[in-house]
Amino acid sequence: MQVKQTDQSLLLEDRPAFIWALGAGLILLGMVLLVLPWLVADGYEGKKVLAARIATTLFGASGIGGGLYILNLHPAFSAEFNRAERRLSVCRRHFNTQRWQIPFQSIEVLTIGQKKTEEGKYIYRIAVGTRNGERVPLSRWQDQEQGMKAVVRQVEKWIRT
Repeated sequence: MQVKQTDQSLLLEDRPAFIWALGAGLILLGMVLLVLPWLVADGYEGKKVLAARIATTLFGASGIGGGLYILNLHPAFSAEFNRAERRLSVCRRHFNTQRWQIPFQSIEVLTIGQKKTEEGKYIYRIAVGTRNGERVPLSRWQDQEQGMKAVVRQVEKWIRT
């Protein structure tokens, strides 16, 4: 998670670049595998060629599906605390983009959420609690509790000054 600070704004960015590159690579590979066997083997006939085409097409579809699944599991977040406009702007990007505009006076608490995984490990994410009970995530789930606490302290210090 990256934090960029100026006098008037504080920007939190959480972008899983490596994971997104992996997902995009799987999608690209899947697209190539979908098209390639139908272009290359045009002059050949027989059951083996048809079986190879079908198998490669299935591998291609699996690659595209796996890439889309990876991209959906790991959204990117950006949150800007804007002192001049006295609001928090949050954007969550994956298949569909979600945006929130939250006035500072509506923010009740800045929290670190905790969740236990199937393996028994704990993962954490930063969220904002509003006065109407809504919880808006500012980061994705990660296993770095100390890093999250440091970011929360930095945001709280910036808001107080």
